[in-house]
Amino acid sequence: MNQSSLNRATLNRRQLLQGTGVLAAAAAMSPLMQSAALAAPAQGLTAYGASVCAGLGLGSPRQTPPNSTWFDQTALALGLRLPGMANPNAINGAAPGTSLSNSIEVQASHPERSTWGQFFWGGHAEVSKGAGYTVPGRMRQLARKYPGSPYLILGITNGKVGGTEGGTPTAYYTEAIAPGGINDQLADEHGPNRFFDVQAFLADPGPNGALALSKITPTAADKLAFDEKRVPPSLRPEKSQVHLNLIGQTRVAEKVTARVKAAGWFTA
Repeated sequence: MNQSSLNRATLNRRQLLQGTGVLAAAAAMSPLMQSAALAAPAQGLTAYGASVCAGLGLGSPRQTPPNSTWFDQTALALGLRLPGMANPNAINGAAPGTSLSNSIEVQASHPERSTWGQFFWGGHAEVSKGAGYTVPGRMRQLARKYPGSPYLILGITNGKVGGTEGGTPTAYYTEAIAPGGINDQLADEHGPNRFFDVQAFLADPGPNGALALSKITPTAADKLAFDEKRVPPSLRPEKSQVHLNLIGQTRVAEKVTARVKAAGWFTA
């Protein structure tokens, strides 16, 4: 494939995501992604990232059913065992308040999970602190640590910089979410089978967006968020810019569960 053709392939990544075919998507993957796709079935499930990856935003256990983070819901839907169950094989290694550099350290400290399927969801802290340029390289390090382990990167969602939410036309949006931003860079490098544009899903006002799938009529605040390409407040805890409430976490869990099943992470 010449450079011109390669450029066209990366520009068409959203068409691939919408279902132009598994073979076409596989052809667009790098050798690293192809090796992961052909790896043996995963032996467990883990995740690395910060607070959004950990599932913060649900409130106290008294207010929220147990095992209801996006990760826990995904693990249970796949028939895996969480901590507290016998022989857990689904452990969320995310640490709130950290950056992807910490995720790299945590991942390296758990070689016993080298054959587990992996989710990577971070980068908000880097963008908020002016270090967004480090995100693609750190995601690359996470993906390459255990090349036999299948993985899925969840893209950066809107956050907060200097008290301002990261929708249009803020610098946060331009760097992370806008066309050509960090999410697009991650999608182009890792391919449609290894990247989930969770921001696009959550901020989609159409019938396939998270709010419509939740059968929620948009409020005035939701409509404003859609106009500014932000995650609507109905999918977030009160006053939170980046975290998701139970509805938002459930919609994300449904999507990533479907992606894992389609990729055959746990099939013999």
